[in-house]
Amino acid sequence: MTSARISTVVLTIVVALAGNGSAQPILYDDGPVASANKRYFAVLGSDQQSTVVFKRLSRKKREKLWEAPVWSPATYLADDGDHLVIGYEGGNLLSHQYRFDQVMVSFYRRETLIRSVSLNEIILDRRHLEASDSGVQWGFFVGLIGPTKFALDTVERRRLIFDIATGKLLQVTRPDRSSLLPPD
Repeated sequence: MTSARISTVVLTIVVALAGNGSAQPILYDDGPVASANKRYFAVLGSDQQSTVVFKRLSRKKREKLWEAPVWSPATYLADDGDHLVIGYEGGNLLSHQYRFDQVMVSFYRRETLIRSVSLNEIILDRRHLEASDSGVQWGFFVGLIGPTKFALDTVERRRLIFDIATGKLLQVTRPDRSSLLPPD
């Protein structure tokens, strides 16, 4: 890892100020999140709470397009540069004190929230959630699949596919067992 790359790693510790006062997961910003076509990229905002989207003009030039008031290490940017999918910041592990109405994935068109999807819309039966010492496994984000769809897999062996423009659930499939491995 180059020293330039190391210097871009930002460590954010989020401490809950209300409720039980327990600490949230430690989150890392590992640099820009590029769209698949590499024309656009998103970075953590200077306030460390927002996502800033840029258009790549050349190798060294960029143009700021917009800023969403949210950030997560599970961020996905569509090829149009207009649609952003923000996943639950804890990734595949919920805290042991999770709420069933916890927002797991949010869909944005530029800075405007289109729709949020909660855990109770993803998991049919909370008895399927898998507790460990580290947290509670719910599934994982597959990511963008094609230009207009986002997928996630659940511990119930279901793949949920959403439309990124509306946030609506398009399809539920039961992929074969080998497809249910988290991405590297």
